Amino acid sequence: MIKSEQIARVTQAIRKWTRLLHAYTPVVVAGAAPPLRSPPKIPFVESHYPGTGLTRLRTQVAFLSLSCVLPVTACTHSPQTLRQETPTVVPDVVTTFVYACIPSIRFVVRVDNNHAWLFLPRRTLNLPRVHSASGTRYALGDVIFWSKGDEAVLALGDRHYRDCRNDRSAAVWEHAKLSGADFRAIGNEPPWVLEIRDRNQIILRTGYEKRLYHFAETDVASDRNTGITSYDARSGDDVLKLHLRREKCPDSMSGEVFETRVKMQLNGKILAGCGRPLH
Repeated sequence: MIKSEQIARVTQAIRKWTRLLHAYTPVVVAGAAPPLRSPPKIPFVESHYPGTGLTRLRTQVAFLSLSCVLPVTACTHSPQTLRQETPTVVPDVVTTFVYACIPSIRFVVRVDNNHAWLFLPRRTLNLPRVHSASGTRYALGDVIFWSKGDEAVLALGDRHYRDCRNDRSAAVWEHAKLSGADFRAIGNEPPWVLEIRDRNQIILRTGYEKRLYHFAETDVASDRNTGITSYDARSGDDVLKLHLRREKCPDSMSGEVFETRVKMQLNGKILAGCGRPLH
């Protein structure tokens, strides 16, 4: 019969090796983990994250959907040792933030389950989640990122950035970009949001009820002289004609100036708004 003292020694050994494995999680820099893909020019504009060479982080995120949750039990830990934390319930949700801090730094954070991608000005890091008594904390080596709601703190070695605030408006556009959108546009009265993915796939949400249209295949024509890109699409009984013109476009509600004017006709109804390429 196995004595209680033997069980205790085995349990302690398992916990010790678990902490060691978590402590040596490797750093992942730009180009090492996220698969890359050259972005299309829509319309005639191309850019990328400066300093990282990362043009897109391809994440498996279903549009307007959430996956199942997975219940997991976390282990006990030593207070002197940072360990990767596994919450009791892990929703498969991806969230994007754009933080501005003091001293001056602006960076994008992409959080999915127990990891946070940090798109810093000169490098990109993947940080595992670690135990925190308050808020959410991610750490690897001398890099620590802590957040609670729209507030955050960033430590890069002996350099500390405090009072980081999430720019919710900018975060919406970065989330679309990192989720695979090449172009995004918005309109008002009635409200609508349009995304173009993989050159010719169009996703459109309209009205306060957020009705969803998905056009998987479209005919695309571009005129470099006029700066107009046109899309003709059909999905079942729904017909969409979309025109993107390269010119300044002030949003009718916020006054923000975009670089592309958008006009479309959905099942005979005319909608207008503004947008910009995301790559």
